[in-house]
Amino acid sequence: MNTRRIEYNIPINVAQIAKSNSVESFVYVSSLGANPTSSGFYLKNKGQVEEELNNLNFPKLAVIRPSILLGKRKGHRLGESIGVHVMQKLSPFFLGNLKKYKPIQAQYVAKAMVTIAQNNYQKTIFESNQLEEIGKF
Repeated sequence: MNTRRIEYNIPINVAQIAKSNSVESFVYVSSLGANPTSSGFYLKNKGQVEEELNNLNFPKLAVIRPSILLGKRKGHRLGESIGVHVMQKLSPFFLGNLKKYKPIQAQYVAKAMVTIAQNNYQKTIFESNQLEEIGKF
Protein backbone atom coordinates (compact mmCIF):
# COMPACT_ATOMS: atom_id res chain seq x y z
CA MET A 1 0.00 0.00 0.00
CA ASN A 2 1.04 3.57 -0.59
CA THR A 3 2.47 5.11 2.59
CA ARG A 4 1.21 8.59 1.68
CA ARG A 5 -2.32 7.23 1.33
CA ILE A 6 -2.16 5.55 4.75
CA GLU A 7 -0.36 8.29 6.67
CA TYR A 8 -2.01 11.33 5.06
CA ASN A 9 -5.08 10.65 2.90
CA ILE A 10 -6.92 8.27 5.24
CA PRO A 11 -6.74 10.47 8.37
CA ILE A 12 -7.74 13.58 6.39
CA ASN A 13 -10.62 11.77 4.67
CA VAL A 14 -11.89 10.40 7.98
CA ALA A 15 -11.68 13.87 9.54
CA GLN A 16 -13.54 15.45 6.61
CA ILE A 17 -16.30 12.83 6.87
CA ALA A 18 -16.52 13.44 10.62
CA LYS A 19 -16.69 17.20 10.10
CA SER A 20 -19.39 16.90 7.42
CA ASN A 21 -21.43 14.81 9.88
CA SER A 22 -21.21 17.46 12.62
CA VAL A 23 -18.75 15.54 14.77
CA GLU A 24 -17.46 18.14 17.19
CA SER A 25 -14.32 16.48 18.51
CA PHE A 26 -11.50 14.65 16.79
CA VAL A 27 -8.53 12.85 18.35
CA TYR A 28 -5.57 12.14 16.07
CA VAL A 29 -2.55 10.01 16.91
CA SER A 30 0.40 11.79 15.37
CA SER A 31 4.03 11.29 16.32
CA LEU A 32 6.65 12.86 18.51
CA GLY A 33 8.57 15.25 16.26
CA ALA A 34 5.80 15.74 13.70
CA ASN A 35 6.63 18.77 11.58
CA PRO A 36 5.24 19.75 8.15
CA THR A 37 8.67 21.00 7.08
CA SER A 38 10.62 17.96 8.29
CA SER A 39 13.06 16.38 5.87
CA GLY A 40 11.84 12.93 6.97
CA PHE A 41 8.83 11.60 5.07
CA TYR A 42 7.00 10.12 8.09
CA LEU A 43 7.32 13.17 10.35
CA LYS A 44 6.53 15.51 7.46
CA ASN A 45 3.31 13.61 6.66
CA LYS A 46 2.25 13.64 10.31
CA GLY A 47 2.91 17.39 10.52
CA GLN A 48 0.95 18.05 7.33
CA VAL A 49 -2.00 16.06 8.65
CA GLU A 50 -1.91 18.12 11.86
CA GLU A 51 -2.06 21.32 9.78
CA GLU A 52 -4.99 20.06 7.74
CA LEU A 53 -6.87 19.00 10.86
CA ASN A 54 -6.38 22.47 12.34
CA ASN A 55 -7.81 23.94 9.13
CA LEU A 56 -10.99 21.90 9.57
CA ASN A 57 -11.73 23.90 12.75
CA PHE A 58 -13.17 21.16 14.91
CA PRO A 59 -14.59 22.67 18.10
CA LYS A 60 -12.34 20.19 19.89
CA LEU A 61 -9.18 18.78 18.31
CA ALA A 62 -6.61 16.71 20.20
CA VAL A 63 -3.31 15.83 18.57
CA ILE A 64 -1.62 12.98 20.42
CA ARG A 65 2.18 12.78 20.01
CA PRO A 66 3.48 9.66 21.75
CA SER A 67 7.11 8.65 21.89
CA ILE A 68 8.11 5.02 21.29
CA LEU A 69 5.25 2.80 22.42
CA LEU A 70 5.83 0.03 24.94
CA GLY A 71 3.62 -3.04 25.24
CA LYS A 72 2.97 -6.44 23.75
CA ARG A 73 2.84 -6.72 19.98
CA LYS A 74 1.81 -9.56 17.74
CA GLY A 75 4.74 -9.19 15.40
CA HIS A 76 8.45 -8.67 16.02
CA ARG A 77 10.47 -5.94 14.31
CA LEU A 78 14.18 -6.10 15.04
CA GLY A 79 14.89 -2.40 14.48
CA GLU A 80 12.01 -1.38 16.68
CA SER A 81 13.10 -3.79 19.43
CA ILE A 82 16.59 -2.32 19.39
CA GLY A 83 15.19 1.22 19.49
CA VAL A 84 12.95 0.39 22.45
CA HIS A 85 15.83 -1.18 24.35
CA VAL A 86 18.14 1.80 23.73
CA MET A 87 15.46 4.35 24.64
CA GLN A 88 14.58 2.53 27.85
CA LYS A 89 18.25 2.55 28.90
CA LEU A 90 18.53 6.29 28.14
CA SER A 91 15.21 7.22 29.81
CA PRO A 92 16.68 8.18 33.20
CA PHE A 93 18.62 10.94 31.43
CA PHE A 94 15.53 12.45 29.80
CA LEU A 95 14.78 15.33 32.16
CA GLY A 96 13.05 18.68 31.68
CA ASN A 97 12.19 19.28 28.02
CA LEU A 98 13.57 15.85 27.14
CA LYS A 99 10.89 14.00 29.17
CA LYS A 100 8.69 13.75 26.09
CA TYR A 101 11.23 11.39 24.49
CA LYS A 102 10.83 8.68 27.14
CA PRO A 103 9.11 5.54 25.82
CA ILE A 104 5.49 5.29 26.94
CA GLN A 105 3.18 2.38 27.68
CA ALA A 106 0.53 2.04 24.97
CA GLN A 107 -2.10 1.63 27.69
CA TYR A 108 -1.29 5.11 29.04
CA VAL A 109 -1.74 6.58 25.57
CA ALA A 110 -5.12 4.85 25.19
CA LYS A 111 -6.32 5.99 28.63
CA ALA A 112 -5.11 9.54 27.94
CA MET A 113 -6.99 9.63 24.64
CA VAL A 114 -10.25 8.69 26.36
CA THR A 115 -9.68 11.20 29.17
CA ILE A 116 -8.80 13.98 26.71
CA ALA A 117 -11.88 13.22 24.59
CA GLN A 118 -14.13 13.34 27.65
CA ASN A 119 -12.74 16.54 29.18
CA ASN A 120 -12.12 20.12 28.12
CA TYR A 121 -8.40 20.73 28.02
CA GLN A 122 -7.37 24.19 26.88
CA LYS A 123 -4.84 22.86 24.41
CA THR A 124 -4.61 20.87 21.21
CA ILE A 125 -1.22 19.13 21.22
CA PHE A 126 -0.36 16.54 23.86
CA GLU A 127 3.26 15.39 24.01
CA SER A 128 4.23 11.96 25.28
CA ASN A 129 5.11 13.00 28.84
CA GLN A 130 1.74 14.77 29.16
CA LEU A 131 -0.02 11.66 27.89
CA GLU A 132 1.68 9.58 30.56
CA GLU A 133 0.60 12.02 33.30
CA ILE A 134 -3.00 11.95 32.06
CA GLY A 135 -3.09 8.23 31.30
CA LYS A 136 -1.69 6.94 34.58
CA PHE A 137 -4.89 7.84 36.44
